Order: sequence, then structure tokens, then C-alpha cells
Amino acid sequence: MNNAPVSPGEITALNNYLKAAGRDTINVKEDGISSIIDVSDFGCRFFGGASINLAFFRIDITGLYSFIDGNYGGSLGFRFQM
Repeated sequence: MNNAPVSPGEITALNNYLKAAGRDTINVKEDGISSIIDVSDFGCRFFGGASINLAFFRIDITGLYSFIDGNYGGSLGFRFQM
């Protein structure tokens, strides 16, 4: 977060850590960092949500769960509507 350049040794240490954890390694270039993640062709997710309506304001709550990898996520939205 201090905008200091990342040294080649730090990149190697990070990639070694990722390999040991069974994760994909990263590619570092001058214009950014990238990672390629193997994705299966099939996905199965469950989505659900609710909306709270108050006069001109709407509060939306959404959740999701992925059956394939066990990940979950959610969002909270706030909007003005007439």
C-alpha cells in the first residue's frame, strides 16, 4: 500500500507460498499482476434475497452459495425510488 516496487525475491517467495498451499501462481509485470485460475465447465449456485421498502427508499439484501466449491457471497444495496 506504500507504492514501493515488489522485488523479484518477494515474488518468488509469494509464488512458493501459493504452490505449497496448492494454489495457482501469479504473473507480475510492470503494468499489473495477473493470475490464471482453472475453472470447471459446470457451476451450481443458489441465490436468494429480500427487499425492504420504506416510502422512497429500498434496501436490497442478496446472498448466494456455490454448491461446487462451497463459496458464499452477499450484497447489500440501497436505492432511492419514486
